[in-house]
Amino acid sequence: MEPSTKTIYEYLNEKTKDQPLFRDDSGESLTCGQAKAKVDAMAAGLQDLGVRAGDVLALRFPRTASAALVEFALLTLGAAALLTDPHATKETYLAGGDLAGLDGYLTDETGHWVLIRNGGTERPLTESDRPFAAPKQDAMAPAVLISTSGSTGKTKTVVLSQYNIVNNLVDAAAFGDYVPEDLALGILPLFHIFGQVLLFGSLILDYAILFPEIVSADSALRCVETFGVTRMNGVPSLYKAMAEKAGDYDVSTLRVGFIGGSPCTVREIRDIEAKLGMKLLNAYGMSECVSISISSAADPLEKRIGGVGHIYPLSRVEIVGPDGRKVEPGEQGEITVQGASRMLGYFRDPEATRAAIDADGFLHTGDLGYLDGDGILHITGRIKEIIIRNGVNLSARRIEEALLSVPGVSAAAVVGIPDAKQGEVPAAMAVSDRTEVELLADLAEKLPKNEIPIRIWLTESIPLTHSGKPDKQTIRKLLEKA
Repeated sequence: MEPSTKTIYEYLNEKTKDQPLFRDDSGESLTCGQAKAKVDAMAAGLQDLGVRAGDVLALRFPRTASAALVEFALLTLGAAALLTDPHATKETYLAGGDLAGLDGYLTDETGHWVLIRNGGTERPLTESDRPFAAPKQDAMAPAVLISTSGSTGKTKTVVLSQYNIVNNLVDAAAFGDYVPEDLALGILPLFHIFGQVLLFGSLILDYAILFPEIVSADSALRCVETFGVTRMNGVPSLYKAMAEKAGDYDVSTLRVGFIGGSPCTVREIRDIEAKLGMKLLNAYGMSECVSISISSAADPLEKRIGGVGHIYPLSRVEIVGPDGRKVEPGEQGEITVQGASRMLGYFRDPEATRAAIDADGFLHTGDLGYLDGDGILHITGRIKEIIIRNGVNLSARRIEEALLSVPGVSAAAVVGIPDAKQGEVPAAMAVSDRTEVELLADLAEKLPKNEIPIRIWLTESIPLTHSGKPDKQTIRKLLEKA
C-alpha cells in the first residue's frame, strides 16, 4: 500500500457538497460544502491578518466545529497550529511567555476569534468574502503541534505533518468497519492526538462528527440515543462509565469504537461490549507516532482484545533489547517504530529529537512489549514506569492489570515510590467497594510477593490527565504522602 501525499484541503475539496460533516447537540450542522466555504473565508481572513506559510500559531482548541475549521484554514495556508488547552486563558499565555518565538495566538474566549500578536495587539479574525485561491501546500511540512501530557516525564511538543496524520487514517481504513453513513461522537479533547485523529478522519474516512457541549457519560449516552451515533474513540475510563449507565438509554445504533490510552482487562472489555452493544478495537499509538498497531473489526473477540493488534501496514516495528539488538518473537523489549505516521521531531528541541529517533529513523517509544507468534503486539509496561525493588525490575502495568482483574475494582493505577531499604516499592490507587485488606489478599493469589503493592489507597476516582490517562505524576505525589 502506498502512502497518501494529499492534504486535508484536497480531501475537503473532493467531498460532495451536501455530505454531512459536523454537527452539535443543539441542532447546528455543517455540510462539506459549507465547511469548504468557511475554510476558504477563514484562510483569506488569516491572510489579511498577515498569516503566511511557515508561521506557527498557538490555537485555543475547544471541542467545536469552529475550532476545527480554523485549524483547517491554518493548514490550508501552510501554517502550523500549536494546539492548546481551551481551559487556559489568553492571560495565561501572555503572562507566562508561551508566545515567545511563535507568530501569535488565536483564541475565541469572548465568542469571536481574534489573533493576538506577541506585543499584545489583538485583531479580529473575520471571514473574508474576497476570492480565495489556496497556495501550493506541502503535506510533509510541519502542520500540527501537540504537547505531550507530561504524566510520566517532562512535557515536550511534538511536530506532526499532515502526511503523518492522514496516513494513520489511510492505514486504519481497512480495519475500523467504516461506512459512509457513520456518525462519530466527538467527545475527546481535540487538542490531543486521539481527538485529532477522529477529526481528520471525518474527511478521509467519510463520516460525520457530533460535538456534544458537555463531557460526561450521560451526555455521551444521550447523544447516542438522540442522534444515532454509530462509532466513537475513547479511553477506558469513558467507556466504563458509559457501560455502567447504558441501561438507562437506547444505545442500539452504536456499532464500533477504538479504545486506547491505558490498560483495560479482557473482563472489562467484554463487559463494555455487552452493555454498549458494540465492538471495541484496541489501538496503540502516541503523539510521537500516530499509529503503531490496531485490531481489526473482522477479528473474533479473543483476537481483537488479546494485545493491541497487528502492526499498521505503513509502519515497521522492531522490538529491541537493552543492548539495542532486535529480539525474537515472544521476547520483551522496547517497542521502536518507523513509518508514515512517525513525527517530524520535537518543536525546536533537536537534542530531544535525537534522543527519541535513532540513526535508522526508528522512534524509541519508551514502551515495553513483545510480538507474539501471530504478529500481534502486546504492551507490558513503560521503561520509565519500571519499579526497581531490591534490584529487581517490576512492571507497573502488570501489577495494574492484576489489580483491575480483581472483582470489585473499577479503576486502578500503580506507581513506584521511594523506599529507604528497597529503593522503590509499588503502591496503588484504586476505585473499589472492597477494603484494602481484601484487595491485597486477592492480589496475593495473582502476583508474587515482591509485586504486591505496599499499600492500596482507595478513592472515589483516579486523577486523570486531559486525555483521560491516569495522571501518574499526581498519583505518585499523593501516594508518597499517604
